[in-house]
Amino acid sequence: MFYVKYACVHSINQHYFESNMQSGIYYDLIILFHTPYYFGTSKSTATEQLPNTMFYIPKNTPYYYSPVVERGSIYEDSLIQFNKDEFFIKNMHIPEREPIYINDSFWMIRLFEFISYHNYIGSATSMNIIDNSMQTIFLMMSDSLKCNYPSGSTYQDKLQTLRKEIYERPDLSWNMNMITQYLNLSRGHVHKLYKDLFGTSCTQDIINSRIQKSKYLLIYSNLSISKICIECGYNNIEHFSRQFTRITGRTPSEYRNLNR
Repeated sequence: MFYVKYACVHSINQHYFESNMQSGIYYDLIILFHTPYYFGTSKSTATEQLPNTMFYIPKNTPYYYSPVVERGSIYEDSLIQFNKDEFFIKNMHIPEREPIYINDSFWMIRLFEFISYHNYIGSATSMNIIDNSMQTIFLMMSDSLKCNYPSGSTYQDKLQTLRKEIYERPDLSWNMNMITQYLNLSRGHVHKLYKDLFGTSCTQDIINSRIQKSKYLLIYSNLSISKICIECGYNNIEHFSRQFTRITGRTPSEYRNLNR
């Protein structure tokens, strides 16, 4: 089982610094870098790395990192210190102190936030939630290792920004014409790139983002179903109800009554 000692999300430092831990630390560490940085086992071996890369560092293992200062003074990362599930980690075959490019950093950061929150509140179920979330993080790292999509690709950052926007603003009138114009690519090319990177279609992500928000509003707000329909990007309440029922197996009213 995983036990988290400390979790920090979107830590920002506006000054140059060096983290030179030649004896390592007492806990295992995963760290996700959001800005350019240097990383190595020591300062002399450190090489420049891309943002959205992640490292797994076992306890008592030396490591070094510092910001790339010539690209600006702001440095940002997220990290978790933890005691690991030995059996689980062994079977994941995650390389130690080697960069893993995270293709879907938006969801990885959400997991960091989720773990940080439950580590803070310490509810009756937090321990199990944290354990499952840590396993999910390592599974995502494993998936990223297997992904053949080239890091630093021309469209990768655009696609990740697009997906983040889709989930943050499901109320917008997303459609494939808008997206193909944004990327300046054909519909077929967009579909292939998106599927290769995220394992699902852009159209399905648009639907998922809207259903996800509608579930939240049905449970935690007093908005009418017709208002929720508009808030989630639907122009037609019948279409919203059909799509919601097909995906969840419940009508919006049934879902609200069952989950409140």
